[in-house]
Amino acid sequence: MVVSGCAQTNGSLYQYPFNSAKIVYSINGTTEGTSTLTIKGDKSIRESHIIFHKPTGDEKQDNLYIDDGKNVYSVDLAKKVGAMTPNPLYNILTAVDPSMRQDTLTKLAVGMSPDQAATQQSQTLGKETVAGQECIDYDTGGFGQMCLWNSIPLKTNISIPDLGLTNNTIATSIQTNVDVADNAFDVPADITMQQVGATGATTQQENSSAQLTVGTMETTQQSGQTQQ
Repeated sequence: MVVSGCAQTNGSLYQYPFNSAKIVYSINGTTEGTSTLTIKGDKSIRESHIIFHKPTGDEKQDNLYIDDGKNVYSVDLAKKVGAMTPNPLYNILTAVDPSMRQDTLTKLAVGMSPDQAATQQSQTLGKETVAGQECIDYDTGGFGQMCLWNSIPLKTNISIPDLGLTNNTIATSIQTNVDVADNAFDVPADITMQQVGATGATTQQENSSAQLTVGTMETTQQSGQTQQ
């Protein structure tokens, strides 16, 4: 079964059937805590407050991830530093017909490469209701399952035994067409930013940015940190 795109009401890059949304998540496993995803048009911001259970001890992390369409900003709220990287999804999505962008975004979210997204179909595992919204379950390349609603993960269960990583994330509250100020997506004034160019961004940074943009949880970022 292929997930069809919904009619877009706002923005041009991401195909959402709402003007804005606010989603609150609970996270447990290798990381524990909460995150809040706010979306308005082509912009999104995720604020996360988590404890990362590392082999060397627990580490508290307070982060912001901001996507303005063309760029992604990763901010460490505790250290007051951040980095801006080009959004790897921008060129991918602008290269496909607008009517196919949500379908492409869904395929990327569940682990397909851009080439696979262009030639293969998304296969679903079933449906379930999370926080009052129906989402569609997908296999994430053998690492677990993800339940997507309008290409946004509402429930993610990931297990990577080789990295000692297990993460379970679930939406606990979903609000649509809420009032969101335009400046909600601004980087806080007290943050020192570093720009990372397209050739300077590492594979990990690019992957983290892509996963952030499609709304996946902190799993990808944490697995990269586990390898460090």
